[in-house]
Amino acid sequence: MEPLCQQQRKYLGISCTDDELNEIELIQNRISCAQQAARPDAIPKGISSENAEAFIRAALESLAQARWLEDRWWKQVRVKYQLPHDVNVWIDFITKEFYVIE
Repeated sequence: MEPLCQQQRKYLGISCTDDELNEIELIQNRISCAQQAARPDAIPKGISSENAEAFIRAALESLAQARWLEDRWWKQVRVKYQLPHDVNVWIDFITKEFYVIE
């Protein structure tokens, strides 16, 4: 039985620079760390509810900042490389090439 919808990558023939790739990798690492810190089970055991609240607030603030950086990065590369605005664009971290899913 064949899958109902088989999606594939369509590479756009456009690659980012090494610096741009390093920047988005760092941003995504920050997002991952902030998401882990924002989980309830990440709160250190034995701390006061006031400190626990501050811990979660700081994690959420860090996550919001990283998401903002990610959004800004994508806006900049969309303009620089004239990437399509009406579809999600992805990046291949091995080849540095932008692609869409079709």
